[in-house]
Amino acid sequence: ILALAAFATFFAMFGYVFNEYPNLPQSIAISFPEMNGITRVGSKEELLKLPITGVALLIINLGLGFIAHSWERMVGYVLLLAAIGVEGILLAAAIIALN
Repeated sequence: ILALAAFATFFAMFGYVFNEYPNLPQSIAISFPEMNGITRVGSKEELLKLPITGVALLIINLGLGFIAHSWERMVGYVLLLAAIGVEGILLAAAIIALN
């Protein structure tokens, strides 16, 4: 169930990024309000780093989670929960970056 939740969170982030991607201008401004309003302008292709990072971390966490689950169940659960958390953070980053 945790692995399915991690996949669902990943696909929500993936779907959001690729749903918004065609409508974006070639260069996008990304604001960092926590850092005194710093704005960075970059190519929209940089936004694709979020799904790439997401799939890499998903594979790593799920692989280690299943391996650790056979050795120590709680460690496996923590790794699977971490996969859900990481994908949720990447989804939030995509939403913040595009709004």
